[in-house]
Amino acid sequence: MPKNHRFSGKNTTFSKKIPLTTRIWASMRRLIPQICPLCQTPTSARAPLCAPCHASLPWMPPCCDCCGHWHCRGLCAQGLRVHRGLQPQWRSAAIFSYQPPLRNWVVGSKFEDSRVASWVLASLLGEYMAQHIPSEQVIVPIPTHFHRLSARGIDHVRWLCQHAAAGSGLAQRFAPDFLLRQRNTRAQVGLSMAERQRNVRGAFIAQPACRDQRIVLIDDVYTSGATSHAATIALLDAGAAQVQRLSLCRVLKHAAPLRSQGLIAHPMPTATPRL
Repeated sequence: MPKNHRFSGKNTTFSKKIPLTTRIWASMRRLIPQICPLCQTPTSARAPLCAPCHASLPWMPPCCDCCGHWHCRGLCAQGLRVHRGLQPQWRSAAIFSYQPPLRNWVVGSKFEDSRVASWVLASLLGEYMAQHIPSEQVIVPIPTHFHRLSARGIDHVRWLCQHAAAGSGLAQRFAPDFLLRQRNTRAQVGLSMAERQRNVRGAFIAQPACRDQRIVLIDDVYTSGATSHAATIALLDAGAAQVQRLSLCRVLKHAAPLRSQGLIAHPMPTATPRL
């Protein structure tokens, strides 16, 4: 059991300190002029983007509450459970379609060590979490294996979740140690659906502390769903009450009526936003 968590009986209470760097940034952000990283115009104190650029982002269209597909009409496996009056074991949702500028920011944050792109993504994720994540749910990021962490130097998804939780007032519900990656898998890029499923099968192990907890499982990009599904199975097998799978971006294989098509091309942000 992680020593930075306290558990008392059936109801779990979390005690996790907010990182010093996050507290320093939260204190300094009121003193730093806020500039929209896309159009370079001044924005409000807490907004990572100006209102027009924020509205032009490729937001996901209305989707199935269970599987997260925009073309589903509640006929998925979990949706049929709801129709029968049963509680779905998991739900899936995404905030954005994996299009520019989100694609640029994810690549910049994950592979190019772009601090500015990371702060924009963390701010957008924190904004969503503050509005849609109940305070009784536990926030768990998809973990990175130790070997890949050594190569990159940072757990990208954990960093985003940690700062988004702090910015949305959910830092006490952030539990990154609930889920571990016990096997270093191949990169999923270029693999078929069947290969992706085999690649991540059994790659995750959940801690007993997640028993009876309602989990919000967060990843940066949802492509086929193989990774998040393998992590979901590990959490449910360990006794989690329910898993809400939340992705920052989702790859849409078929044309979807996006709420906003955004701009055709977005440059990488050049100004440091606030979280």
